[in-house]
Amino acid sequence: MPTTLFAIILISVLIAGGITAFAISLAPASTVIPIALVAAFGVRMILRHRLR
Repeated sequence: MPTTLFAIILISVLIAGGITAFAISLAPASTVIPIALVAAFGVRMILRHRLR
């Protein structure tokens, strides 16, 4: 795996985690669950695209 692609994936995961943690501190869990699902779906699409 190229190092730059790994760095992009890692940074995007960290950003998504930070956004989710920030949303948890502000909003109830019912708002955070869709955000976490979208973030997980995005990471899965990135990984699937990389494996092709």
